Amino acid sequence: MVEIWRTVLKDTASKEAERKGFKLPVIVPCVLYNGNDNCTAVKSFRKTLERHEEFYKYVLDFKYILFDVKRYTMMRTC
Repeated sequence: MVEIWRTVLKDTASKEAERKGFKLPVIVPCVLYNGNDNCTAVKSFRKTLERHEEFYKYVLDFKYILFDVKRYTMMRTC
């Protein structure tokens, strides 16, 4: 996400980026999973960090949308 924001800032005219109301775009993280077993990965970024409990209020956190493709069924249209 940081790389995307860095590119946005690089590609935005400095006058625009320094404007008081300038905001970076929202990024919604999504994961496409196609494993045979159920996905067991932690969905909270914070929980992947060491000692996250101690710095809970100050650590960036986000969750991703999981698309578990093996769990979807195909719909037939005729």
